Amino acid sequence: MIGGAPEPDVAFGPEALVVEHGTSERRDVVANLRVEVSNLHVPSMTCAVVAGEFAEASPSARSPRSILAKVESARHPPPVTSPSTRLISTIGLVGVALLASCSDPSSTTLQSPLGTDAELYGEWDVNHHVPSVATCAEAGISDVEVVFFRPGDTTTEFTNESLRIPCADGFYDSSIARVVRAGDWNYRWRAYSGTERILESMLYSITAVAGEEFTLHAVDFLHLAPVDLDIALRWKTDTAYGTCAEAFVDTMSWELRTGSATGALEASSVGSVPCATSIALHGYAPGALSVGAHTLVVTGLATDSAAWAAECVVAVPEGGPATASCDVLRVP
Repeated sequence: MIGGAPEPDVAFGPEALVVEHGTSERRDVVANLRVEVSNLHVPSMTCAVVAGEFAEASPSARSPRSILAKVESARHPPPVTSPSTRLISTIGLVGVALLASCSDPSSTTLQSPLGTDAELYGEWDVNHHVPSVATCAEAGISDVEVVFFRPGDTTTEFTNESLRIPCADGFYDSSIARVVRAGDWNYRWRAYSGTERILESMLYSITAVAGEEFTLHAVDFLHLAPVDLDIALRWKTDTAYGTCAEAFVDTMSWELRTGSATGALEASSVGSVPCATSIALHGYAPGALSVGAHTLVVTGLATDSAAWAAECVVAVPEGGPATASCDVLRVP
C-alpha cells in the first residue's frame, strides 16, 4: 500500500475485487498542478469557444492538448508549446469539465447529481501499484469512471466525459471546475477495458457542499489473472530423487493447507490417486486460494508397503502463474 496507508477494506465487484486505500502523495502533485492551471485565468467566454466545436469534434480533437489549444486561442497569449504531461492531463479534465460547468442549466434536471457547485478529487491504484501505462495494460484496464446516483435509485446513472479518466493517470481532479450539484448523492468507481466494464466498487455516499471540494473514496482495482500453481514432485530413490517409476511409488495423496500442516484445508487430491511428478492447481479465481504461505502435505505408497512423506512450503500467488517444488522422502 502506498504512502503508508492503513490496510484497506475490501469491497466486492464483478470478476475481481476493488479495495479502498488511503490518499497518497499524488495529492501534493495535484496541488501544484492546480496552481499552474489557475494561472491560466480561463475566462467564462472560453466556454463558448471550446463548446462551439467540442460536441462535433472527433475523439482526437477532444484530447487534452486540443482542449488546451482552444483555451489558449481564446485567451490570445503566446501559445503554450511544452506544458508538462501532468499539466496537460489536468487541463484536459478541466477543459471537459468546463463544458459541464458552463452548460445551460436547463439541460440538467434538478434531480441530477451533476452540476456546478462542488469540486471532486479521487485516486486509485491498480493491483496494489501506482497506476502507469504498464500496470494498467497488465490489468487490462483502459479507463476509470465515476458514476453518480440519486439516493435510493441505483438504476439511473449520471456521468459524463469529464468523469472518465485514463487508467494510467492515477487520479481524478476536477480542479477549478465544479462538476457536482450540492446535495446528498451516491457514487461508485468503475474500471473499463475499452467499452467493456470489468470492475465496479461498492456504492459510496457523498454530501456535496457548494464551493467546497469532496474527496472520493480511494480504491485499488484488483484485476488479476486466475491462479495457475504448478508444484513439481521428486520422489526419493535409493541414491537420489527421481520419478514415480524410478522410486517405485504407486499411489499418492496430498493436501494443501493454509500456513502450517495443521492449517485450514484449501485443496487436496481427495483420497489416493496414481503417483505423479507434479500437482497442477489451475484456473482458481483470484482469492479462491488464500494468498501467501501454505504447506503441501504429500504421502506416497508402494505395493510392497514402502512409504514416502513430506511437508513442503508453497507460496500461493494473488493471481497469475507460479511454480514450486517438493522433494518427498522415503519413510524409514
